[in-house]
Amino acid sequence: MSNEVIQVVPEQKALTAGQMRDHVNRVQEVMKAVMIRETHYGIVPGSKKPSLYKPGAEVLCVSFRVAPSYKIEDLSNSDCVRYRITCVGTHQTSLTVLGEGVGECSSNEEKYKWRRAICAEEFDATPIERRRVKFSQYQGKVQKTEQVRTEPADIANTVLKMAVKRAQVAMTLNVTAASDCFTQDIEDLPEELREIERNREQAANPPAPCRHIRPLISPRIFRHGAMPLQPERLPQSRSLPALQQNTPCPTNRRQRSAHR
Repeated sequence: MSNEVIQVVPEQKALTAGQMRDHVNRVQEVMKAVMIRETHYGIVPGSKKPSLYKPGAEVLCVSFRVAPSYKIEDLSNSDCVRYRITCVGTHQTSLTVLGEGVGECSSNEEKYKWRRAICAEEFDATPIERRRVKFSQYQGKVQKTEQVRTEPADIANTVLKMAVKRAQVAMTLNVTAASDCFTQDIEDLPEELREIERNREQAANPPAPCRHIRPLISPRIFRHGAMPLQPERLPQSRSLPALQQNTPCPTNRRQRSAHR
């Protein structure tokens, strides 16, 4: 008979409705008290929910004591850099695995595959299969841009970090059950698609027409009454004698009687 020690793991009970409510309230409290818009999260045109950024995912992991670890799968070839990352969330005190998230990034994505040509000579010297003219629309105008292929090795580290970021955000949303407050990957939309979404929102919600507000005081009062004007702008019949003669205005009763 062997002397193996069998470790008994206590049964994990399901969370009650009250515990789930407290969890959701804590996520919302962290969002309101700690997170900053456009730093930890942001609302992208075309989405009703805010998109969670990597700094926001890190704040949620620290709040709930979740330690991320990564499994890297290299899917690259000679003409493409591609990584698939699995982010594992582990509780820092109990070392319990809470959940995972998967993210992937490739140098063949539109924003990494092409770059603007430095000059016309570079565009002409590039082989025809590694250059193109891209048509895009920005602020209602069609633009043409000469582009050439990007070297995959130059952006390998950027692609890896982007895959890690996507995996960490996915893991954070899965572990903290914050998908009702945040969404993911919408911030990765190209600028052209963001511009289309902005135009759709503006067309669906046009600004209210500006109403003309009548002045509270008549312009005639401003002309002759409340607003002080220079003597040459006043009619001659209404000009003061002291101003016409370029003499100081009388200040007391004797000076006024002598002036008369």
